[in-house]
Amino acid sequence: MADAPENRFVRALAAGILRSAAPGTPVERVARAALVEALAAQKSLVLDVQFTGFTRRGEAVGGVHPALLKAAGQLIMLRVNRIGVTADAREEDLALLFGALGSPPAELPPGGVVALLAETRPHGVYVSTSSGEVYRPVPRETGAPPAPAAETGPQAPAPPEPAEASPLELADFELLDASLAPLSSGGGGEGEGAAPPTQADPPPGDLFHFFRANTGPAQEEAETLAEQLHAVENLSRFDELTQAATAAVSRLLGAREELRAILLLEALVEEAQRPDRTRTFRDSAMQALRRASSERALGQLVDLLATPGEVRPRLLRVLVFLGGDAVVRTEGVLFRTQDAGLRADIFRALLQTDPMNQRLLVRALEDPVPARTRSVLELASLPGTDPALTLRWAERAGTHADPTVRMDAVRMAGSAGGRGGLRVLLDLLSDPDRQVRRTVIQTLGRMGDAAAVPFLARTINEADDEEIQLEAVTALGRIGSAEVLPVLTGVLNKRQLFGGRRLLRLKTAAVEALGRARTPGAREMLVALAGGRDAEVAAEAKRVLATSERGA
Repeated sequence: MADAPENRFVRALAAGILRSAAPGTPVERVARAALVEALAAQKSLVLDVQFTGFTRRGEAVGGVHPALLKAAGQLIMLRVNRIGVTADAREEDLALLFGALGSPPAELPPGGVVALLAETRPHGVYVSTSSGEVYRPVPRETGAPPAPAAETGPQAPAPPEPAEASPLELADFELLDASLAPLSSGGGGEGEGAAPPTQADPPPGDLFHFFRANTGPAQEEAETLAEQLHAVENLSRFDELTQAATAAVSRLLGAREELRAILLLEALVEEAQRPDRTRTFRDSAMQALRRASSERALGQLVDLLATPGEVRPRLLRVLVFLGGDAVVRTEGVLFRTQDAGLRADIFRALLQTDPMNQRLLVRALEDPVPARTRSVLELASLPGTDPALTLRWAERAGTHADPTVRMDAVRMAGSAGGRGGLRVLLDLLSDPDRQVRRTVIQTLGRMGDAAAVPFLARTINEADDEEIQLEAVTALGRIGSAEVLPVLTGVLNKRQLFGGRRLLRLKTAAVEALGRARTPGAREMLVALAGGRDAEVAAEAKRVLATSERGA
């Protein structure tokens, strides 16, 4: 069976959006050839953008291919929900369309795809977005030859040139919603049988009706039910509407109209939370939500979390409000996904149900894969997270068996800071893992809290690891308060405790720490050391003083 021209056009459209055509392949020419053939029996080709690809009058177009899903995902990110093409679209017009639809969001002007199309002005293409923007083509210049709707043979008479440029009539585009005001077959003129325009109806020559139906009956059903739910005051009628909403959610999910289903679920969530409703109204909305969230429905909704854009926050709001199995499944995505942005979105949403979220912490710490544990723990240090949560998680993570997880606990405690962060760090100062101890000491130095000085002093005196001792001396210099001077003096006065080069390295580190402290007492000590009898220490003190004077 020959491949339908609509399918060939959609595949060329996807290749143009993704810019995936082989070098030298004029994808707009391929698309134009398919379009000419498709429009031999119809006035336009109208495509709806779905999460599952492209549809025409509710039927999938283009077949099943990952490229179609990827292209549809790109359009959803750009909020494009419908594309229409007429025979007036030539190769150059399709090239402009593909260029706009294939542009990354960062490269688009403030008005998005519609604004870019308004600048490039392609003919014969129509684009609408979910936020209500519409691009309508401009008429061609006077004398421009019209593009044929189908291939013409050599004997076909040349079409007459138009006397003047005029906008395309609505009849040039097929209406998808039969419930809209009908127009005469002549393109909206005021002849016999045409409905006269009213204030509520735009002029027939405008393409308003095409874009008024830009999401089809499914969208209208969802929007209408949502509006009625918010407006109704009679409890019996409200119960009827909640039952209708439950049935509509099931139908929409079955038809892969997930976004419309989410719209209705959101409306039910709003009703269940409305403070101006009585408890009976709120309970009715909650029962409808429970009926609508079957196991199969939850599976479909949770799968949609991988879709970026406006869908995710709306869907998370519904799933978190549902609680129970919906939250358990959402947590499962948090632990499985490799998408850092998705993890962050889910984490923030789950914190709304329990600011401390002990259950989530327990699941993270009990995960047998430390990498997954760490990926969840890092979320507790995100900007805007309550420091109390960060500290609670850091404290628990500090007891984990894996040293890499304990390292994350150190970083979390350092980012939280304050007395709570200091307490967690001091508990980990005696960690059995050497790298964990080093990281703790470095973090204490960056925090600059003088309360850590006695603990660092004990580390210097009791540790048998030279590198750990040197790190502790360096941390004292970073703290730089007056409390560090007696400790550094003690290091400089050591005699025959370690001996040899190791003692000299420790004293040299103490001199450098004095230079970093930059307190009046530290400078006085450096001057005294520079004139002292220990030649190597004196030389280091002179170097530090000279460096300090040059930097002053």
